[in-house]
Amino acid sequence: MEKGLFHAPEKEIPGSDCMAAIIGYREDEETFNQALKSYLQAANCRFVLVGIDGDDNEDQYMFEIFQKVFPERSAMVHMDTPLVDLALELSASLPESQNKEDHIISLCVREARQHLERSKVSLHDVRYLCISQPHMHKKGIMFSSFIFSLLITEIYGLEWIWSSDSDTIVDPDTLSSTTSVCASDNAVGGACTTLVIHNRSDNLLTRLSAAVYLSDYYLARSSPSSFGANECQSGPCALFRASAIAPILLRWYTQTVWGKWMRVNEDRHLTTLLLRQGYNVLYAADSIAATESPPTLRRWLLQQVRWARAVHVESFYAPGIYVLQHPVLFFNTVRREIGGILIPLTIAIYALTGRTARPVPGQDLVQRLLITCGYLALRNPYRPSRWAEWLWLLPGQVLYNISIQGIQFWALMTMLDGSWGTCMRGSAEVQADATGVSSVDSAGSGSLQSSLESGLLTQPVSEEKRSRVKLRAQEIGFFVLWIGLVIGAIGRVWATTWYGFGGSMATLVAFACMVPTWMGMSWWMVAVAN
Repeated sequence: MEKGLFHAPEKEIPGSDCMAAIIGYREDEETFNQALKSYLQAANCRFVLVGIDGDDNEDQYMFEIFQKVFPERSAMVHMDTPLVDLALELSASLPESQNKEDHIISLCVREARQHLERSKVSLHDVRYLCISQPHMHKKGIMFSSFIFSLLITEIYGLEWIWSSDSDTIVDPDTLSSTTSVCASDNAVGGACTTLVIHNRSDNLLTRLSAAVYLSDYYLARSSPSSFGANECQSGPCALFRASAIAPILLRWYTQTVWGKWMRVNEDRHLTTLLLRQGYNVLYAADSIAATESPPTLRRWLLQQVRWARAVHVESFYAPGIYVLQHPVLFFNTVRREIGGILIPLTIAIYALTGRTARPVPGQDLVQRLLITCGYLALRNPYRPSRWAEWLWLLPGQVLYNISIQGIQFWALMTMLDGSWGTCMRGSAEVQADATGVSSVDSAGSGSLQSSLESGLLTQPVSEEKRSRVKLRAQEIGFFVLWIGLVIGAIGRVWATTWYGFGGSMATLVAFACMVPTWMGMSWWMVAVAN
């Protein structure tokens, strides 16, 4: 795997010290090892906190990797009860008051301090701390990590918390250059960095995904960030002001939408709450972190659907932020939400009936691509040294722009679906997911081994096959339908443009394209997709 990044470390900038909080659950061993090692050289990083969401036998290898990477000045603390359980109990029992949430967070920080005392760990003597708890979900371990981070920043006199995932590798100057963008402005509540793909050479899909990150990620964040209104601090590369995040931590965790508790939009909702408080959120374009892209199409689709659901939820959750922030934030939201409905419907109607509101000239698409490439070549801080990487930009844009229309529409229709979708990257989790059984969505502690012992992975073939078909249809059935409609639309364009067919003949050609596509994609969905 390609693990190298791109900059030599810069000279340390006074006042830009921070701590790093990395969270993970059953991560790929080599990826987790490389991710932790990258913090050994991270400039201006005064403390490293690792949060592991699990304490079963299957999770022990992550503790061993932590001890191997940080053999000195390190310690481990285990919590039998996640800190968020304490917070929720206090929230239910304490009377309502103006400072209730602040009081609850203070009590949670005190509990974290007591955990350290019981484990005989002094934060003055260690620089690397690993905390663990029974398995919950990403939001649960993030809450615990943030509570410990508030304690650490208080003791070390730090203002900034770098939050990242167990599959993300940082450059030596990633943290320092990001904090330097924010440190001089008290109105800034946080920032995120440029993301690239470190496993881009794995296969065709990861190369295409890397090309999408190269273009879409940079362009999507640059415009709103110029007005201090970046709407998402991505989970792998987010920086938060400690004093800004403390007051919103409990309401972030307990967010409900139409009575349903949300957990798949953890990074976007934190950003939304910062924007609601009037803070600016920036995009540190010159800072680079490298994350992992799913290596299979199904897992990539599930990731994109989860992200798209988060986008829709946050677009409607707090309309008041559009008054507080620059109008460009409102414009981007309206354009995205309207386009997410109209474009898929237009394509579907055209494929099925031949009716269209307005054709899109092919030259417009070519010009858009050329303008994008030119802008990236001049402005993107990460410019690949090999021209071969730029050549992937066209097929990457084709993959993304075709897929994202169906993804956005499906995500809007199912935006309250709280399933995480993608499995963890540990070998046992990947194997279980391929079989159709995964603990990825469990809300409490649970062992993969218990599933094996109870026979969940050795059920009769017919029952297993029915379960797999149902699961795959729920997960990616929309994509099968969408690709068929796209192929049908292309077939209709081909029939009408090149052969002059119209009416029922063009419709016959469209369905002749759609039906085999649906059949082939259905076979892929059930028999191949992992």
